[in-house]
Amino acid sequence: MQQLAAVKRRGERWVKATTDFTCAALADPTIIAMRKDGKIKSVFFPVLNFHIKAWDNIQDEKAAFEQAERDRVEKQRAEEAMRIAEARANALTSAIAAGVAFVTFMLLAIYLLGSKIETNLRDINESIRAIKS
Repeated sequence: MQQLAAVKRRGERWVKATTDFTCAALADPTIIAMRKDGKIKSVFFPVLNFHIKAWDNIQDEKAAFEQAERDRVEKQRAEEAMRIAEARANALTSAIAAGVAFVTFMLLAIYLLGSKIETNLRDINESIRAIKS
């Protein structure tokens, strides 16, 4: 039992479960009657082997489920990280586009102001020349 319990998937919980299961199986009146009638020769080792196989199958299923959950969570985290990176890239692109539009607007406004000032100065210059002549 110590060697069987030393396997990584088993341990003290396995020993307790095996003991409970084997005692319940050996205390079953049907099995006792079959043993007395000679219908079955050995009870202990088949019950023990059945429990070992069932326990190992359950542990394998549990490990597979936990691995699948870890993979699912990791996939969701990766998808969320990708979504966040894409949102940040879109926000940066939008900010750059807004900045370019603002700078273009400001340059156009400055050009138009300069043009208006130039026109007004030309009119003032022509008025001064007209007065001098």
